[in-house]
Amino acid sequence: MDQTALKEWLHEPRLKLTEAIVAGLEQHLKSLETAEQPFYGYSILLGERFSPGELVGVTNREEDLEVEADDPMYTYYRYNVDEWQQWDHEQFTDANRLLAALDLEFKSKHQRQGKEFIFDEIEHLYADLILEAILQGMVAAKAQGLFGKDERFLVIWIAGSPGEITMQSLKTLNSPKVVKAFIEEFGEDF
Repeated sequence: MDQTALKEWLHEPRLKLTEAIVAGLEQHLKSLETAEQPFYGYSILLGERFSPGELVGVTNREEDLEVEADDPMYTYYRYNVDEWQQWDHEQFTDANRLLAALDLEFKSKHQRQGKEFIFDEIEHLYADLILEAILQGMVAAKAQGLFGKDERFLVIWIAGSPGEITMQSLKTLNSPKVVKAFIEEFGEDF
């Protein structure tokens, strides 16, 4: 496939993926409500930016925090998804199936030149496409009221190495108060 056609394919919105993410969120949030597991934070966790792998729904409850509110590490534990306790690998089955199919399709359309370990422009565009679909799913779920009326910390997180999507989702999905607390703890370039 030529570069122009591939770039056009990469700019097509992935509405089915976004819809599957919303459905997975709805299913997960209903199961938490049914189990009476109130949470203050919700994240869609990815394996890595360029190969998200399996989406995981991660939540944390007040009682899961490792320290008390007066501890200097409180904000760190409150907002660092890598430290959270409730990981659910079962709720995004359809979205994960669509992601796997998209990965296969992308790999069939794009062959990396050489054996470079640096991701090329096309791979960056593909990663951005996937991350945008995930973010739009969370935005839609929030707009539908699926996260409830309480203020919750919502974020997209890449395990072990959060990046640009973490800050983008933080600022898109949360109140200025939550954004400020996060940035004071982790910095603007987290």
